[in-house]
Amino acid sequence: MKTIVLNIFICLFVSSCLDESMTVENNTKPKIGRIGIRINSIGKQEFYDKGNNEKFVPKGYNYTHVGEFTWNGIQITNHITFKPDYYNSDVSNSLLIKLKNENYNTVRIFINPLLVANANGDLNTSYVAAIVDFLIKAEKHGIGVIITTDMIPLTAYGTVLQSEDDIWWWNKQYVFNSEIELEKNFWQSLIVQLKNANVSLQTILAYEIRNEFFYHPSHAPFNSSSGIVHHPNGIDYNMAIATDKEALMQASFVYWSTNVRNSIKEVDAEALVAVGFYGPEPLGKPSVLAIQNSELDFVDLHMYPEQHSLSEYIDYFEISQNTEKLIILGEFGIVEDQTINIDVAKNQLLNWRNDCVNSYGIDGWLLWTWDSDSGSQLSISDSNDVLFKAFSPMNN
Repeated sequence: MKTIVLNIFICLFVSSCLDESMTVENNTKPKIGRIGIRINSIGKQEFYDKGNNEKFVPKGYNYTHVGEFTWNGIQITNHITFKPDYYNSDVSNSLLIKLKNENYNTVRIFINPLLVANANGDLNTSYVAAIVDFLIKAEKHGIGVIITTDMIPLTAYGTVLQSEDDIWWWNKQYVFNSEIELEKNFWQSLIVQLKNANVSLQTILAYEIRNEFFYHPSHAPFNSSSGIVHHPNGIDYNMAIATDKEALMQASFVYWSTNVRNSIKEVDAEALVAVGFYGPEPLGKPSVLAIQNSELDFVDLHMYPEQHSLSEYIDYFEISQNTEKLIILGEFGIVEDQTINIDVAKNQLLNWRNDCVNSYGIDGWLLWTWDSDSGSQLSISDSNDVLFKAFSPMNN
């Protein structure tokens, strides 16, 4: 896992010195329809393109720029890709053309939970306009987009930000109905704004309602040794009883993810909804619950070869026991070793990807990530496009 705080340093997906005039688009046939899920001839779920009825395998990159900005007098380091005075439409267009030219078909983008909304909790129309611009360009070039966030806007909760740590709303956002209703409203409002801006929703491969879901063991209600939690499912859970705590964690994840998914489908009936995970998780194993017993359309796992062996990840997430849920490898890459030889990294990551797909039935993959010219690199530099070319669907 990447460090789970919002001041993580994330690398740029593409050098901002790119100019649209330097990138010539080829005539590769783009994705032409909404991505759905179906049962294939051997009884397994698979992604498919509703436009041409062909199987679809997500292949691409995570895309985010990270930098410092001031919010209510507090210095924050977070995703700034779509910050209105930072977003570069020409750079976005160039990178999408570059992806298309190599037959990549998916990019995963990150919403900043502070910048996406104003102080009163309403969506920031200028910030959303940058996302709209990106999505329209992605649709033009046939690139599917996964939209994710670490949480919904803090301002939606009416909370005053005192420090960067306050960005996190920790466990309560998944447990209590008032917080879940705020989240439902956020996603519906965002989708309505996208529709009103004439975004073709077919380019949105999925709404990933959490980048990396986890429960925090040091925050309420799971840090309590007493008290009753009245859950919106109608069941009371006693925090003095360990089995009740575990049951509350499971019930909360299923209730939260199901209700938010359903609310998204009310305004975008064909939407796919997912959640991302890393391992090991700090409290419980909601990832396994998501794979085995959730209404999510698919699950996104983040597995890095520097941190654990693939067999350890497979055992932890119980992937071999999975018989139904679609799983993608939403993040993998070289993060910690900045001195590794790029050809060594290429071979390691290709083997990692191939084992995930061929041996464990992973249904798609997104590299983390490719190059950086802003902030601190948290990924091996691929300035000569060694990884980009090696993983190119044109060559695989």
